[in-house]
Amino acid sequence: IARIKLDQPLKSVMKKGTEVIGEKQMGGDLKASALIDIKIGVQEFELRYATSEKQDTHVTCQVGALPDAKLDGCFPSVGNFSWTAVNLNTNQPEDIIASYTYDPAIDNVNGRTLMSFSTNAEDRMYTCMSCPYYDYKLFYLYYGEYDYAHQFIEAAFNGGKTQFLKGNADFGLYGFKGRAKAIEKATVALSTTMYVIREMEDGIDDCEKSCLACNDEPVHAWDEAVAFFTGSLEGFDGNGKGKLFRAWSEDLCTYFRTCGEDGDLTTGTSKSNHEILIEFFIGQNSIFLGFCNAAEKSKVKIVSWMKVVMVQGALLYAYKTYNEEYSEEVQAIGAVAMAAVVPYINACEPADADIIYGGLAVGSERRGVGFKEIKEAFERNYDCPEMGILCSQVGGIFDSDKFEYMKDAEPCKDKPVDNIDTFQADTDASSASQTTCTLFLIFTLSLSIFSVLR
Repeated sequence: IARIKLDQPLKSVMKKGTEVIGEKQMGGDLKASALIDIKIGVQEFELRYATSEKQDTHVTCQVGALPDAKLDGCFPSVGNFSWTAVNLNTNQPEDIIASYTYDPAIDNVNGRTLMSFSTNAEDRMYTCMSCPYYDYKLFYLYYGEYDYAHQFIEAAFNGGKTQFLKGNADFGLYGFKGRAKAIEKATVALSTTMYVIREMEDGIDDCEKSCLACNDEPVHAWDEAVAFFTGSLEGFDGNGKGKLFRAWSEDLCTYFRTCGEDGDLTTGTSKSNHEILIEFFIGQNSIFLGFCNAAEKSKVKIVSWMKVVMVQGALLYAYKTYNEEYSEEVQAIGAVAMAAVVPYINACEPADADIIYGGLAVGSERRGVGFKEIKEAFERNYDCPEMGILCSQVGGIFDSDKFEYMKDAEPCKDKPVDNIDTFQADTDASSASQTTCTLFLIFTLSLSIFSVLR
């Protein structure tokens, strides 16, 4: 986003989305658009640069907080803009040309950042009209801070200690390697992942029942959840090298023998990703068709599978911490995975949350708690409503060379569950019928499209 100052105030309204044409630093046209409606008399405002679907050229003006800014694709510091506006006297469109000034190194900023997912959390997840959102509320009640993810990451950057109600992290006990790993993983597990949930909640909030023409915006919010879950590096077919939640799930399934559609392989797409993407698809179409309760059910299932992945991360790196040579990088990953799931455990049984935290916290120094105690503390709460996962979904830590589970890291046995859908989604009775109807309509539409294309 470019923050621009015109030499003269606007003499006509610039509507949101109005295309503005300027010039690149190196010559050639450069397009942008108005972020909001801009009133007559305004002189300073923001423009959003046009973007490309190609990753390498998504936006060619890259400044923000980057130490090595790329200014070639930015507007020059002085120049002219042109756009079309409606003349209020004649009510006819007219071409406008206006001169401007700004500082490319300072006035080009990111409109949305990974940091803002946490720093804006109070407004977007706790005090909004439909707030507080259930999952975020559990984290807020545990940490006692709205921007807990930001504070955690900032403490890692600074080598400091958090000041949470519970679940504190002392990064003064780590060197650069451990702190860097904590920053990398916490940006995904603590900050971005909660925003994925927020975007799904936002889509469901805006969903209007039984209204096919009303739900473009809610579907867009749901699509953003998918985007922040997956990231842009995965590629069209998911075979790229991503950095966000989907990639972590793919990695962990190889250790737990939970890859493949049946969750019994050590290679391929993780079972959790397979189920999550199915529910993303069902949820998207449910919102489009106005089946809002069915979309809520999909969200709950997606969050449950995300909990599975965080438990796997905590267990794997707990096992490595207690059975292998000490590594602060290994411990840091386990600490982050723990921090991303322990608020759910705390809502189930605070004593078990304390055991898990005591054994996996940043700089915990293995406080007399062993891997077995951590694993059992997790397993005692799988069937708690705030967790809603199964032993078979988590799996066990698998030795592919010996083709057997590691000692004391075998999968636990599922407790009887009458209905896994009910177990994982506390929704009203209409949800199941809406999901069935959604799938039927998707199937019917697919057949119609196929018959047209034949």
